[in-house]
Amino acid sequence: MISETEWGVLLDRAPPQESWLFIKFNSNIYFMNSPEIKIRNATKDDYKIVNSLYYQTYSLYHKELPKSYKKTPRTVLSLDSFIELLKDENLLFIVVENKKKVLGFLHADIETYKSDEIVRGYRRVFVYELSVLDKYQNQGIGSLLLKEAEKWAKERNISDLSVLAYAFSKNAVSFYEKNGFTQYSIQLDKKI
Repeated sequence: MISETEWGVLLDRAPPQESWLFIKFNSNIYFMNSPEIKIRNATKDDYKIVNSLYYQTYSLYHKELPKSYKKTPRTVLSLDSFIELLKDENLLFIVVENKKKVLGFLHADIETYKSDEIVRGYRRVFVYELSVLDKYQNQGIGSLLLKEAEKWAKERNISDLSVLAYAFSKNAVSFYEKNGFTQYSIQLDKKI
């Protein structure tokens, strides 16, 4: 719930617009310039924008980790692969849109551990990709997508949501921490 004091501060900070959507999430308050924000399942029609968002993300990976990530091709994900992902009922592939313009997406999947007697049967939802168009970042859109992933996990009786964030991406690590994620393990790599 947003207090009267917070409302006053928000209205002073918000750029002039006719309508604003204010969201309070994990003690952070976000405002978006339209109540027409919708989260929906991705469709085949979203392929071009989703592929361009993958390109945006993987280009960053290539820049920061050129030995691990080759130069990013314009088509990161083929249309056929995208359609196959959309058909998988154990997978969440959602987009957020404003006035029918896709601003970002989230791709998550249910992982079930089978290899080890101690953790066999443990299930979690793993966020493979969360990407928001550059000019719409830091407006709460990614947080909305994560909240939807949490809801999806709870509907399937899964209580853990996981994500991998590269150490070089301080913004991503900070974003996930602001959304309630904590470090669980640290993966170390060595080139040989």
